[in-house]
Amino acid sequence: MKQPNRLWITALVLGWAFDFLFWKHLPGISFAIYVVLCLAGGFFVLGMEGLKPAWKVLLLLLPVAFFAAMTFIRQEPMSAFLSYAFTLFLMAVLAVTWLGGRWLSYGLSDYVANFFRLEALLGHPSRRVDRPAHPGRLRLPATLLRLKKQ
Repeated sequence: MKQPNRLWITALVLGWAFDFLFWKHLPGISFAIYVVLCLAGGFFVLGMEGLKPAWKVLLLLLPVAFFAAMTFIRQEPMSAFLSYAFTLFLMAVLAVTWLGGRWLSYGLSDYVANFFRLEALLGHPSRRVDRPAHPGRLRLPATLLRLKKQ
């Protein structure tokens, strides 16, 4: 990172927004507002670092916005759960494919592998996630390779 203060300031603002939106409140529209704030914070930090998204990644913004809006439009438990789950899943796909933008050509194994790659990135922020797996070929993250050897 060129200026890590941007990341910390953005994280603190998002933490304050989470506290303000969710403390002693039902999620409702707060979830959609927080999703927009998280996306704006991510676009800001990565944009200031010079990491521009692939154009195909921007296509994910439409379903993310749709499912985030559905969290307060549809209130039955199953619809709400699926809206929350799809919103978080699509935001994770957006994060994993930010530079590559190959999420349209992913198979199920690529999504599973990238989920573990994202999980490994959260533990080790110096790793790069922008290497998309080849279609039809599963690349196991290092944490799974170590488990496989044991």
